[in-house]
Amino acid sequence: MSDTLEFFRDLQSEVMDFSMGGGDGDSAGFKEGAFTSIVAEDLSAAGIVESPVSCYFETGPQTRRAKINGYSVPEDDTQLDLIFSLYGGGEEPLKLASKEVNQAYSQLTRGLEKALKGHHEHMEPGSDAFAMVHDIWSKREQFDRIRLLLLTDGVVVQRKESERKDSVGGYQVTYEIWDIERFRRFRSSGASHESIEVDLSHFPEGGVPCVQVANDDMGYATSAAVFPGKLLYELYDDYGQRLLELNVRSYLQARGKINGGILETLFEAPERFLAYNNGITIVAEEIDVGPLNNGDPGIRAIKGLQIVNGGQTTASIHRAGKGENGIARFRGKTADLEKVFVQAKVTVIERSQFDTLVPLISRFSNSQNKVSEVDLRANHPFHVGIERASRKTWAPGEQSMWFYERARGSYQTKKAAEASTPARKRDFEKRYPPSQKFSKEDLARYENCWHGEPHIVSRGGQKNFASFMTRVGNTEEGWVPAADEYRDLIGRAILYKQIQKTARDLQIPAFRANVVSYTMASIAHQTAKRIDLQTIWDNQKVSPALAETLEEWIPLIEREMVRSVGERNPTEWFKNKGCWDVVQTMDLPVSSALSGELIGGADVVVKKRGRGGKVMEISLSVEDQNNIARCRELSSGEWHEIVEWGAETGSLKAWQSGIASTLSGYAAGGWSKSPSPKQAKHGCAMIEAWKKR
Repeated sequence: MSDTLEFFRDLQSEVMDFSMGGGDGDSAGFKEGAFTSIVAEDLSAAGIVESPVSCYFETGPQTRRAKINGYSVPEDDTQLDLIFSLYGGGEEPLKLASKEVNQAYSQLTRGLEKALKGHHEHMEPGSDAFAMVHDIWSKREQFDRIRLLLLTDGVVVQRKESERKDSVGGYQVTYEIWDIERFRRFRSSGASHESIEVDLSHFPEGGVPCVQVANDDMGYATSAAVFPGKLLYELYDDYGQRLLELNVRSYLQARGKINGGILETLFEAPERFLAYNNGITIVAEEIDVGPLNNGDPGIRAIKGLQIVNGGQTTASIHRAGKGENGIARFRGKTADLEKVFVQAKVTVIERSQFDTLVPLISRFSNSQNKVSEVDLRANHPFHVGIERASRKTWAPGEQSMWFYERARGSYQTKKAAEASTPARKRDFEKRYPPSQKFSKEDLARYENCWHGEPHIVSRGGQKNFASFMTRVGNTEEGWVPAADEYRDLIGRAILYKQIQKTARDLQIPAFRANVVSYTMASIAHQTAKRIDLQTIWDNQKVSPALAETLEEWIPLIEREMVRSVGERNPTEWFKNKGCWDVVQTMDLPVSSALSGELIGGADVVVKKRGRGGKVMEISLSVEDQNNIARCRELSSGEWHEIVEWGAETGSLKAWQSGIASTLSGYAAGGWSKSPSPKQAKHGCAMIEAWKKR
């Protein structure tokens, strides 16, 4: 069996697993949508597209069909990405000639044209397709170029790019094909990005002058050069955010926008940019260094180029060259890039050393926006530790385990390696059921929802993952979660998957992924995280009372989310904390059956020693227990921050500061002493005020 055919069949199995066991929105339950989601998420993880949304839109007669399977509008870029999926799903890959490819691009182009002309006005509001078409239309002024991506499980045998339009609706258009063979090479390479090759010989000197310092003993060589601003403009125009190493790019996106100071220099004093700017740091697999036209040494080509420091500089140069629209003072002006030069350090690293050295170079070279010690890659000690726990922890009954897919595609790889016969395949799937597989992106969704950030989850995989890793922080090498920590984690995974299933069963018509995330966050918020996750682990499912609550809450939450949109763009509104502020104030019913299952139970009576040593019985309501639980979530340091914030701003009265100081002491003592109902009530009020500061 050829490598391509074997990969094709593994991918079909993955599509089947996804469509039957996971996913939200229109993709769930439909193989083409599942295929779109799988490939788009891979491309997203590699930085080729940013936070893509899989969403099915189709309209028009068969001869003039318009269709879009997904889209992405990068936050700090001016490019729109549109996705079209051509999915066969047969026994073998289809062979696609230029006719089929051109038909696919024609349908995608028609879909684009309809979106740009405001086709959403002819659609029913409240659907994912409406949200996508409306989003493209509302952001039409923000992008100046469009990339049309064709995803297919077939093999493209003929490519005729010249026959396709180079502009649509006044926008520059480029075409990119990801067929099964290219996708196989991409996954099997193990690369976190597809190699970018740049030819610099077209510059007048035949390249870029440089000074090279080799260090063969250490496995790298570094060259110092001065790059013309036009070169960085062209690179970003061609490759966009693919130039930027994913770990650092995700971190920077979570921290801020294009630096205004960089733009000011570009527009007002471009000739001084070299003096003012710190420059960029590039890593590469190979560089061609040799004599230029004048005989001096220079860089003539770069293979595997990635910018690991200087992303804001590069993106700013591109936006300045286009004409900056984000800052009023520069509106309508275009920077003179002929006067712009940037110092560049180019380090060549052996491909085998990329995973080891690139994060270190990224970490230590970033100074303009300091990158934390958090390493966002799959081999971060946190993810390695979760994987270790998943490989040694049997679910109750010792018949199956949960599979943590630390590296995308590792589930199928392991299955292919261990399931050489039908019997072995059955054994593998019994031990690792597809429904018990979860990725690091899934984990980030579960955890951020549980911690009250459904709006961050709604911003897409990359931004959500970056936010999650910021919370994780530093993790020591060799760390493995304690048994109860791992069981709690899987309990949250089971809860999230149950919410997904319930939303599908209820046939939530639109924004299903957002509704799922907001429901998970609401469960954690309304119960003060007193859901008994250990019992969920023990049973490997949620209780009937919790399942009934989900069925009742999901339509209520969906209705409130849609109602709160108003005249806003729904896609953007769900990414806004204001939406979560609305949802978390909902008066959602908690049944007596669910209250009784919460940790601590429903209304309980506790014994407490009062003055004179007398033991008293105090009744704690569900609200009291929730308040106490919320207070206990904060560390001693966080309570101390509340005290300092209150003193600096005058937001707390003296008696409130006293309570906060007392709670800080309780936290420092490991909460061996618990807050009283009154302390907890006042404490929760202070927490809410502090969070809104």
